[in-house]
Amino acid sequence: MNTPPFSLSDAWDHACRWLERIAALFGDPVAIRDQGEMRRADMRRLIAWLKPLEDFVRRLLIIQACRAFAPQAQPRAGPRAPARTAQR
Repeated sequence: MNTPPFSLSDAWDHACRWLERIAALFGDPVAIRDQGEMRRADMRRLIAWLKPLEDFVRRLLIIQACRAFAPQAQPRAGPRAPARTAQR
C-alpha cells in the first residue's frame, strides 16, 4: 500500500471541510447562538466533534511553525587555543 506524502495544504483543506461538516450538522456559530439554550445531549455531540478538530488544528499549527523555523548556521569549529594557566 502506497501512502501519499504528507501535504500541509491538504491537511488544512481537510480541517476546513471538517468544520463545514460540523456547521452542516449543528449550524454555523450565529445559528447556534440564535437557537438559544442547547440541550445537554446536543452540546455533548457538538463537543465530541469540536474537540478532535481542535487537537488536529493545534498539531497543524505546530507543524507549520516548525517548518517555518530556519535554524541558525552553527559556527565552524576551528582549532582550539591552548588553555591559559594562571602564573604565580
